Amino acid sequence: MGSADDAVSFESVLGETPAVFVGSGRESQANTAVVSVDDAQGFDLVIDHLVGRGHVQITHISGGAGPVAALRESAYHRAMQRHSLSQHVQVVEAGPSLQSGYESVRQILASGARPDALACFNDLCAFGVIQALDEAGVDTAVTGYDNISLSSLKRISLTSVDSDFQDMGRSSARLLLQLMRNPHGKFSRQLMISPRLIVRSSSQ
Repeated sequence: MGSADDAVSFESVLGETPAVFVGSGRESQANTAVVSVDDAQGFDLVIDHLVGRGHVQITHISGGAGPVAALRESAYHRAMQRHSLSQHVQVVEAGPSLQSGYESVRQILASGARPDALACFNDLCAFGVIQALDEAGVDTAVTGYDNISLSSLKRISLTSVDSDFQDMGRSSARLLLQLMRNPHGKFSRQLMISPRLIVRSSSQ
């Protein structure tokens, strides 16, 4: 489980042992199954929502290195292009932590830019973004991703993409049982979980 994708290490340890990768963003291979969130759909939901609220200059606060960060950044680019907003595309390299989100806003404000909205890689990053915006007295729409439990707290109220981790867990367990029943068969499966957008006051 997780976003690490060191294929060489996995293959050297697993050999031909059946395995299920959850949320890794890797491609399925023989005797493996991959369960991940449809990040393209997730960022379509985010950008559709922000554009619908009248926002045009929408900046992506990236998750740094890693396959999931790359997938979400690509999804952001495609969603902006679909709305004919390619000229407003801006990506700020950050990371998945609260501190990286906080520093990204300081970087943006120091440059003189004032985006309409900030679409963050995940919720922790978005928390740091909100903190930095509050300290600077800047009112900007913010969205997160993954809809962790803290996002629903009234003082935070973060709009976020719900990755439906329960569905990911159930689906992964079912696929693992299928692999275990036929460990010597050729099995390859990639399952994408459809996310949904939970709209809260951070993007209103």
